[in-house]
Amino acid sequence: MFEHLTRWSRILVTGPQRSGTRICAKMIAADTGFDYVDESSFYVDSLNHLWRVIRDRHRIVIQAPALSGYANLLGMADRNMAVVMMRRDLKDIAASERRIKWEWGFPELLRLHAIKGNPAEMKYGNWDFYQKQDLEDQAYEVAYDALAEHPLWVPKEDRKHFTYKQTEV
Repeated sequence: MFEHLTRWSRILVTGPQRSGTRICAKMIAADTGFDYVDESSFYVDSLNHLWRVIRDRHRIVIQAPALSGYANLLGMADRNMAVVMMRRDLKDIAASERRIKWEWGFPELLRLHAIKGNPAEMKYGNWDFYQKQDLEDQAYEVAYDALAEHPLWVPKEDRKHFTYKQTEV
């Protein structure tokens, strides 16, 4: 499904929290043979640590929803990196946040230089308005629902009790 991305040395998968960045990044890694890099390896939102990963490693897929506000700048700094934006319905994102009791909306807003609003909606607005254009051919979008075609997909009814990082039964 994602074999076409092997032309890039690094692949950054980003988007709103709860949009499917982790499972998509794992799927891309499986399809490309690249190493999967979880956001926890650079402290979720440490731009400095993420840049070290980007600078020092090749053939990797990086899961980084907290740093989506920097996706275009990272891609412009590294023209050998594809940037994948996960697209998921805002209502489904909100439902997922409620299900796992996710309470990090305010820090997400601060990273977007805001104190009010819907972080997911704002991330999509930034992507559509300028980030995608900055990245040109490095920019890709993946619809959450399209992931259901991948062998690593777990149906919704089997994910009811998943924890926030869980992608496998």
